[in-house]
Amino acid sequence: QVYDNDTMRDVAMALLPDVSTRSRRELEQFLKEARITASLEHPNIVPVHDIGVDSAGSPFFTMKLISGETLASVLKRLEEGDPEALKNYSFETLMRIYQRICNGMAFAHSKGVIHLDLKPENIQIGEFGEVLILDWGLARKIRPQPLSKNAPSPQATQKIRSIPPDEEVKGTPGYMAPEQIEGKNKLSSYYTDIYALGGILYAMVTFHDPVKHGDIRQMLRDTLSGNIER
Repeated sequence: QVYDNDTMRDVAMALLPDVSTRSRRELEQFLKEARITASLEHPNIVPVHDIGVDSAGSPFFTMKLISGETLASVLKRLEEGDPEALKNYSFETLMRIYQRICNGMAFAHSKGVIHLDLKPENIQIGEFGEVLILDWGLARKIRPQPLSKNAPSPQATQKIRSIPPDEEVKGTPGYMAPEQIEGKNKLSSYYTDIYALGGILYAMVTFHDPVKHGDIRQMLRDTLSGNIER
């Protein structure tokens, strides 16, 4: 949280510290996240205000400062039977929130952008009903095309034989689609995000993640085999 002297308001700032020790790839990834997020002007996507370099030479970007809590926090309180959460978040309210998440992602997809890390922790629910999709750090642009022409083929999915080292897997078990487990995201498409939206819907109905928590490799195997509690 920082104060913007020009607009005289508090904003959120993302900063890349120790810039002299960063690789070119890290710098490019940071700016890529800023620019992709800035290109997505939608009521359900966190807005970027500014991109620049500070006096120390570190790149930064500023965003809307959001109050409230994450969807993950809401679901945890619902699972625990918190009376306030049960009062404020009926099933109908949760489904309205879910629809706004879908609206935001439909807009991103219309611009050829896929998120690749959708999960309850990356959905912020504001104090006044705002629903914002956060953290576009893994997002990338693909060629915009109708969904019906962009589905991963069964043959592509069948090529996934083994799980790469953990550091090569980008995403969250339970919300990452099987094709992401290959490690390079080359098979990812709009449908990869739709898989994650299904995982979020599962969590909003059951109050827990689709894949049972435990050993990370087992969670990845459960994802590949579709071992999800009905």
